[in-house]
Amino acid sequence: MSAESSAAALAHSRRCRRINSPRPAGPGYFVVGDAAAVIDPLSAHGVLRALMSGMNAAHLVRRVLHGGVHEAVAVRAYHDWWAGLFEAETAAVRGLYD
Repeated sequence: MSAESSAAALAHSRRCRRINSPRPAGPGYFVVGDAAAVIDPLSAHGVLRALMSGMNAAHLVRRVLHGGVHEAVAVRAYHDWWAGLFEAETAAVRGLYD
């Protein structure tokens, strides 16, 4: 990696922020994939994140529909999952670019 591209990558890592819908879930909806959050397009984890979030949302929807969990609990669980993923991936990205 050239010094110029390293400097650009470092600047990018310092700007890491959540670019997404304000809430990844709410009454009657779950937002998945890049529509929920874009962390680092250069990491090429978007497809994996989309699959993971879709499976997680589907699991929670099933639990709500079958009476296993209240909708508000499922929404909070999904939000917490996204928040944890965002924090972990942001830390990893910053480590790559530093």
